Amino acid sequence: MRNIISILILLSIAVTYTAHAQVILPLATGQKNSINVICSSNDKFYVVTKTASKYEIMKWDGNFWINSYSIPQSYFDNLSSAFDSIAAKSICRFKNETYVAFTNINNGKLLIIKSKDKGWEKINTENFTAEKNLEFLNSSKDLLLCGNITANNVSVSIIKIENEKCTVYAPNPPDQGISDYFTDFEYSDNKIWAIGLFATPFDPYNKSFKVFENNTWKSITNSPYNNGFEGFGKYNDSLIVTGVDFDGYINFSIKSNNWKEISNGMNEWKVKSVSDIHQVKNLLWVAGRFENIKTGKFASIACWNGNLWTIPSLDYIGNDLQIAGENEIYLSGSFLNHQGLLLNKTGKIEIDKGLLAGKVFFDNNQNCTQEIDENNLQGVYIKILPENIYVPTDFNGNYTIPVDTKITQHLISVEAPKYHISTCGTKIINHNGQNTNAGIDFGILSYGSHNDISIKLSDFTGWRARQGFDEFYQICVTNKGTQNIDELKIEFTPDDAVNFTEFSIIPNENTGKSYIWKILNLKKGESILIKAKANIPVELKLDEKIRHFAKVSIIELNDEDITNNFDTLTQKIVAAIDPNDKNTKQEYKITPQTNLIDYKIRFQNTGNDTAYNIQVIDTLDPNFAISMHGVYMSSSHKYELAPVAWLQNGKYRYKYAWIFRDILLPDKNTNNELSQGFIDFNINLSDKLEIGTYIKNKAYIYFDFQEPVITNDAINLVSNSTNTLKIKAGKITVLPNPAHNYLSISNAETNEINISIKNILGQTLIINSIPRKSAINIDISKFNSGIYFLQAEGFLPIKFIKN
Repeated sequence: MRNIISILILLSIAVTYTAHAQVILPLATGQKNSINVICSSNDKFYVVTKTASKYEIMKWDGNFWINSYSIPQSYFDNLSSAFDSIAAKSICRFKNETYVAFTNINNGKLLIIKSKDKGWEKINTENFTAEKNLEFLNSSKDLLLCGNITANNVSVSIIKIENEKCTVYAPNPPDQGISDYFTDFEYSDNKIWAIGLFATPFDPYNKSFKVFENNTWKSITNSPYNNGFEGFGKYNDSLIVTGVDFDGYINFSIKSNNWKEISNGMNEWKVKSVSDIHQVKNLLWVAGRFENIKTGKFASIACWNGNLWTIPSLDYIGNDLQIAGENEIYLSGSFLNHQGLLLNKTGKIEIDKGLLAGKVFFDNNQNCTQEIDENNLQGVYIKILPENIYVPTDFNGNYTIPVDTKITQHLISVEAPKYHISTCGTKIINHNGQNTNAGIDFGILSYGSHNDISIKLSDFTGWRARQGFDEFYQICVTNKGTQNIDELKIEFTPDDAVNFTEFSIIPNENTGKSYIWKILNLKKGESILIKAKANIPVELKLDEKIRHFAKVSIIELNDEDITNNFDTLTQKIVAAIDPNDKNTKQEYKITPQTNLIDYKIRFQNTGNDTAYNIQVIDTLDPNFAISMHGVYMSSSHKYELAPVAWLQNGKYRYKYAWIFRDILLPDKNTNNELSQGFIDFNINLSDKLEIGTYIKNKAYIYFDFQEPVITNDAINLVSNSTNTLKIKAGKITVLPNPAHNYLSISNAETNEINISIKNILGQTLIINSIPRKSAINIDISKFNSGIYFLQAEGFLPIKFIKN
C-alpha cells in the first residue's frame, strides 16, 4: 500500500474541475478570542468567542463581524460558578436559529441555548450530562446532539432537541461497555453513522463502526479499515470515512455500493492527521497535517474534485483547522498570521488568485513605518499598475486586492488626500512564486498651512420632496484644511415656496430670505452639522422643482479651494416615496458625455422596535470605473466601510458595504425624524459607453438580524436624446387596460424600442425592449393594485391600471 490518502465513498462521481487554492483572505481583523467552535449557514460564518468573563457568538456576514449578542452570565449560573470550568462544545444553525452546547468540564452538566434574533433561550437539559466532545447533527427533519451523554443517569449516544426540551433519540448499542463511546457522527443516506472508542466486544484497536437506522444500532461488517478510524465527512450525501490502513497511515474511502478507496493525486503525500472534512460546492476539503514524502514539506489543506486530489499551494498553518461554508471556504484554527496577513484565527480561501495586501496609516514621523500611536485610515485609495485600478482601505485601514497570477510585477502607490503626501513612494512588487504579498503599507502625512472649508447640503428623500409632508435636511460643514478655523460664516437660502420651521442650531441672523450662522473654532478634520425641518406646501405641483442654496466662507482668511464652498439641492415634488429606496440625482436618460452618477440610498426603521445596527450593501454596476478621485461618500450617521474588489471575466468589479454600529434608530412611530438615514455617493462611469447601455444598481439594507430590505433598481439609460416626444397615434399599444396578470405591449415602429415600467413613486420595476413591428407580454401578476406608467424611449409615458 502506498503512503497515500485513500477515501471511501458511496456513489460514482464524474467531475473534471480541479481546485488550485491560492490565498487566504482575512475576515476583517478576525476573531482573536474565537475558540474553534464554528458553523456556517447560507455562507454566514459563526464562531464562538471567549474572553475572561463571557462568551459571545460572532457572525461573519460576508462583510463585517456582527455580534449576535453576548450570552448573559446568568445562563451559566446553574452550570458552574467558576467560569473557567465552562466549555463551549458545539454550535449550529437550525431553522434560522442558533444553537450552542456547553458543559461543565468537572461534573458534565449540560447547557443548550438557542437564539433567533436578539435574545437567548434555554433548552431544558435538567436530567442530562455530557463528557468529551459533542456534535450537533441535522437529520432530514430533526436537530440532534451526539456524543457521550447520559439521560437520567443512563448512557445514551444521541438526544433530540425539540419544543424547548431534550429527549433520547438513540441509546447506546447493547454491546457497548461502560467506558465505550462514539467520537464522531455523520448523517448520510438517511442513516446516522458513528465511529468510536470501544473496548468491548474485543477490539484490539479500540475502535468501532456502526450505523443507526430503524431505531437500532448495527455494526458495519464490511468496514474498509481494521486498524481504527479518524473521522467522517460527506460528499454529495455519500459517506466519506478516514481510517488507518494496515501500513499505519491514514487513508480515505467513499461509499457507493461498496467502499472505494480514493487516492488519485496523493502519491507523494502521506496523511499524519485529519481535523475536519467538509464539502464546499463540488469540492471536498480536508484539513489536517499532510507530509510530502519527497520534499518533507507540510501542508494543512487537501481537496478532492470527485476524481483527483490536489494540495493547494498554501504555507502550513496548523493541524487543528476546521472548515465551514456552502459556497465560500471558511477556515478556523489557532493560526494568527499567514503569509504576512493578520488573520486572528479565521480566514477565507480564494481559488486561482494572487493577493496584494497592506494598510494605510498616518505617519507622524515620516519614516514609512507604523508606530503604536499612528492610526490606520479608512477610505484612502490605493492605485495598482498595470491594471490601473483604485481600491479604498476599509474601516481598519486595510486593503486586499486580488490580482491575475499571470502578471508577475505590480506598481503600487497611495493616492494621498488633498494637502497630504505619501511618505513611502511607489512600491514595486514581484510575485516570485508567492501567492500573497502582504505588508505593502503606506504612510501619509499632512503638509503645509492650508485653509479649506467645504459645505454639503443633503435631504433625506433622494432629491425629492413630498406635497404636504414635513421634510428633513442637513447642512454639513467640514474643515478640510490643515489649520484650525477661528471663525466661519454659513448662509442658507431655501426656495421661496418652502418655509423652514426648525434648525438644530439657532441661526444668528434671519434676513427674511436667508439664514446665517457664525461658527467659532472649527478644528482641522472636524465637521459641524445643522439639521433642518421644513413643510412642503400642498399647492406645489407634482414634478415641479424647488431649489435650496448653501454657502460657507472663512472670516478674514482666504480659502484655497472655493469650489466646495457652495452647494445647491434641487428637489422634484412628488406625492409619495418608499421608506427604503435608491435614487439618482440624474434623470433617467443620460448623455454619453455624462461622467458620473450621484446616488442616494435611503433607509427608515418601519418596524416596531429600535434598530441597533444597520448594514447596507451595494454591488456596483460593471459600467462604473473608480478613478483616482475615488468615490465621494457622505451619510446621515457615522459608518464603517468594507469595500471588496474582485476579477470577473478579466474586469474588476466592486462592492461597497457600510455598517452603522449602535445607530439606535427608533421606529418611525416613536420618532419619524430620527427613524431615517441615508448614504450619498457618486462614482465615475466607464469611458465610451454605447447608446442604449443601462446602468442598474440596487442596495440591500439589513436591520439587525432581519432579512434584507431590497431597494428598487435605480436605472439610467445612455441615450442621445434626453427629451420626451409625443407618442404617435397607433404606434404603441398597451392591452388590456386595466390589466390583471399580463400586459401586452405592441410596437408598430420600424425600429426596436426600449421600455420601462414604473410605479407612482417613480421606481423602475421592469426594463425590456420590443423588436420592430412586434409585441411582448409582461407578467405583472406580482404587482400591487394601483397605477403604473409605461415609459417607451423617446415618448411620453402611458398610464395603465393593475387590478
